[in-house]
Amino acid sequence: MTRRPATGIALLLAVAACRSTPRPPAPVERALRDLRAGDEARAGGSPAAAAALYRQAAAEARATDRRDLAADAEYRLGLARLAAGKPAEAVQALEPAAEEALRARELRLAARANLALARARQDAGQPGVEAALRRALEQGQAAEDPVARALALVGLASSAEPAEARALLERAAGLAGADPAVRCPLALQRARRAERDGAEAGPPFLAAAGECAGQEDFGALHLALAGAARAADALPGPEAALGAADLHRRAAEAARAAGWAPAAASSLRAAASALRRAGHEGEADELERGLGAGAPSP
Repeated sequence: MTRRPATGIALLLAVAACRSTPRPPAPVERALRDLRAGDEARAGGSPAAAAALYRQAAAEARATDRRDLAADAEYRLGLARLAAGKPAEAVQALEPAAEEALRARELRLAARANLALARARQDAGQPGVEAALRRALEQGQAAEDPVARALALVGLASSAEPAEARALLERAAGLAGADPAVRCPLALQRARRAERDGAEAGPPFLAAAGECAGQEDFGALHLALAGAARAADALPGPEAALGAADLHRRAAEAARAAGWAPAAASSLRAAASALRRAGHEGEADELERGLGAGAPSP
């Protein structure tokens, strides 16, 4: 007996499957596609291309009143601008991102956007850093996000009195001290606190540099290496001076990668000074000539 194909049943099943998995509106699909493409561009070292894609994704998300998606796109746009060394432009993206995420009740995203906003305001020399950190702390607690809370505590410790700062850092370590995203800023803040307290800061700064290099946070890496170089500058002898020069050069490389050209130049001038203390006059002259020509060599 020949069995006839159940074409009618198959067709009904196919129709039911299509109906059970509706496609998102076209602008939402385009926004999601542009977010993915922006992430790929940022990972590939093209923050400008990433920023253009994130702006496009935000506009597409707003076209369908997807506040959560628009906030996510603005947040990523802010991160891309930070990575490009444009903190003032990052602030312009991160302020609406934090507000939009809060309106959409995306508290975890709101906390992360406020953390990035605090970093952008600090780098741009703008007020409101502490306010953004306190909002991030509150929203991170509401969202049950220990990493966001820990990062906010680390940020608040930077301007606190010594005893309060130590307590804040201990709280941060207890919340998420082992998380890779927390280890770099936590180690850096501990090193800076040791330097302020007049304790030996070289080893803590070097430890922080190791943590930050693993996270590819070039701004934090610059701060850690510059701190280690300052500690080495205070040591006597030509060998210590050579070590300081190497650290200043590495700090300059990190500053360039972060888009901090003035900080890179300052580190290279400090490297030349250390080379002179070590008796390497010719190498110091060459480094300073490169600075004068506007093309410093690492």
